[in-house]
Amino acid sequence: MADNNFAQFIEELRISRNLSREDFVDGIISTRQYQRFLNGESSIKNNNMTDLLERLEINSIDIYYQYLATNDDYIKKLTDAYQAYFNRNLLKTTQILSNINSDNISNDYYLKYYRFLKINTDIQLKKVPTSMGMEKLKELVDYPNILEHKILNFIEINILISLSDYIVTEEKDFRIANYLFDKLKSNPKLPNLSQISYKPALYSYVARTLGHIKEYEKSLQIAKTGLEICEKYQIYAGVNSLLYYHALGEKYVYDDKRHLETLRRLYFSLHIFNETPRTKTYKKFIQKNFSVSFEDLFEIKNA
Repeated sequence: MADNNFAQFIEELRISRNLSREDFVDGIISTRQYQRFLNGESSIKNNNMTDLLERLEINSIDIYYQYLATNDDYIKKLTDAYQAYFNRNLLKTTQILSNINSDNISNDYYLKYYRFLKINTDIQLKKVPTSMGMEKLKELVDYPNILEHKILNFIEINILISLSDYIVTEEKDFRIANYLFDKLKSNPKLPNLSQISYKPALYSYVARTLGHIKEYEKSLQIAKTGLEICEKYQIYAGVNSLLYYHALGEKYVYDDKRHLETLRRLYFSLHIFNETPRTKTYKKFIQKNFSVSFEDLFEIKNA
């Protein structure tokens, strides 16, 4: 007998991707065989399942963690805690983490997930000194040895991003920024699609760090890739930041005014979604780094 819960999970993913059942299985298995799989009457061979997952643009590792995330209570809590942390709701993050007994987490990946959130939240709430928290994060991913890894999972990328700004500023160590550039520039599918909505922000952080160390061509490339992901998956979170760093890269890479068009896209993006608090922040940065007022962007567009 097949795992009917897993089969239904695959079916829900198919529907979410707007794939007809016929198009989904075409050339891999028959629709009758797929129906028997959904009914729990038979299983699907590993090579055929791999082909089906590729049609969903998800690999086997992605599907494993995504399936766990919808069928395990503590993993659901960790996902909620990450979302709260991502939205800078540290109180909610702390509350969710306090309801998780880390002793019950037997999976190494999710134990690292929990510790990443706990350490970062403690740093932000000043429960531990930043230097101490950063050392804990280094130990969590075995830095700098992790930079020898060819493949990273989602949490390892998050941890390296958390470390990056501190290491660049305090230790003048640029290795993480260049390592993440190499990993993200050619990884369109990305690890763990269950967190796809947060990944443009990861690209934004890397673009920012690369810009900080004056690697403008790399910063521009990462920002462009992040914007392509936003467009492909219809994600808004992270767009504004990606547009800003895309424009900053254009300013230093190209000897023309193309960055103004990107800044205008940022202008309209902020106004369409009524991003008043962030608009004030971007106004300051645009005036400082581009020597143009935010309001002038609209005037130039309509001149």
